[in-house]
Amino acid sequence: MAILVNRVRGITGSTTTQTSDANVVSFIQSGVQYAISGIPKELQWQFASAGADITSSAGQRPASDTVLSVTRNSLECTEIPPILAYAQEAAYSPTSLNAATTIFPAYYKREGLVFIKPNPSAGAVGTITSVAIPTITAATTDTWSFKVLDQIIINYACGLDCNGIASYWRKQGETLVAARSLTNVTDALAKAQAFIDDNLLVDFESYMAAAEEDDQQAQLMLQGAAQEVNRAGAEIQKLQINASDATKYYETAQIAYSRAEKFFETAFAELKLYVQHNSKIINLGATKR
Repeated sequence: MAILVNRVRGITGSTTTQTSDANVVSFIQSGVQYAISGIPKELQWQFASAGADITSSAGQRPASDTVLSVTRNSLECTEIPPILAYAQEAAYSPTSLNAATTIFPAYYKREGLVFIKPNPSAGAVGTITSVAIPTITAATTDTWSFKVLDQIIINYACGLDCNGIASYWRKQGETLVAARSLTNVTDALAKAQAFIDDNLLVDFESYMAAAEEDDQQAQLMLQGAAQEVNRAGAEIQKLQINASDATKYYETAQIAYSRAEKFFETAFAELKLYVQHNSKIINLGATKR
């Protein structure tokens, strides 16, 4: 099966010169994050991962910021806000109405850790279940477990890849613009003028009056001036080509930006449709809560 990087490139037409394989991998990873975090919690259970059993007061860092469930002794814990965390301490919990109990356990988050109260023990094990975002690598194939989220992820990644393509062509245009210089044109015209004015010492009319008997010298002077004028013309032509190429690069970048926007719109529409199709599951979960 084709690796996901090639699958994205097959759609966008990007090359490794425009976006590296590492960049495309990160685009797909962002697509995974976008799709999973964009669906309701009830639909995120297909990516659930339970942490190790907790049997002490120590907190545990979940697999991701999205916590799906916390239990103590198989009882569902409710989340309490950090402002009421003090009520779970030994000095307050015996009398506080905000303290969790063995019948109504609770948990709170602090500094990336989840703490279960009352403290879990060997006889009342605590468990934290969170969303585990799958990690994408350069070798990941399209035989994965994202199911119908697959196309949402690919479209989002393609949008980011098109942005990368646009950035590449924009930089190419900027490089050409930065390379523009009138130095050679100015130099050629100055030298042509010098030929005409005899190295700027006298004007052409005076020089010709003094050299009427030296037609060969006059011809050489005019030929030299003409060559420099031609050189100036060639340099101007290069600038015109530069401007034309830069315009093409900017136009190509704009097309890529437009494609990226369409991919993002498609990903959003597919995500919305996926949620609508699973509305019964979402509503059932809301009813249970």
